[in-house]
Amino acid sequence: MSAIRVSRAVLVALLLSGATATFAQGGSVEETPREARSERRAALGLDARGFAVSAGVWDFGKFDDLEIGVDYGFGVWRWWLVPRLGLQLTDQGTVLVHVGLRRDFPVGERWSLTPSFAAGYWEQGDGKDLGNALEFRSGLEITRRLPRGGRIGIGGYHVSNASRSERNPGANSILLRYRLPPRR
Repeated sequence: MSAIRVSRAVLVALLLSGATATFAQGGSVEETPREARSERRAALGLDARGFAVSAGVWDFGKFDDLEIGVDYGFGVWRWWLVPRLGLQLTDQGTVLVHVGLRRDFPVGERWSLTPSFAAGYWEQGDGKDLGNALEFRSGLEITRRLPRGGRIGIGGYHVSNASRSERNPGANSILLRYRLPPRR
């Protein structure tokens, strides 16, 4: 299965899961008063506005470059989707600036599973050649809510140009992530 098909499937799953959750609640998330939505999100640990930082291994098993990243979630949007803007840097000068969506799925009281999808600009630096400046990033993370409201977890993602050029080796990363506690 091509990377673009996988990416589309992830996006459709995110949208459908949001529509299902909205239907199960008996209406639109927007119909609920803002305060009630905020309280419900905070109770689930899904207060999505704010920064997250990450550190890990870029293209693990092949090049094993060190990677750091930062992203910002702009708050919950329709269907519990969170628009985000991110930046990844490696020790080889590789840069990925991306914009996309994520969705937090609560698993119990403190855990959440978060798939994400983004498109972005890729600068190779001295790192791996991914074949195109336009790259797509699909990922999954599992996090645990901390007592003061932050989240810590592990995540992974795949970057690919979705066969938009002849060269499409893709790359995988595994990261330790920390979402800063939301400001009150």
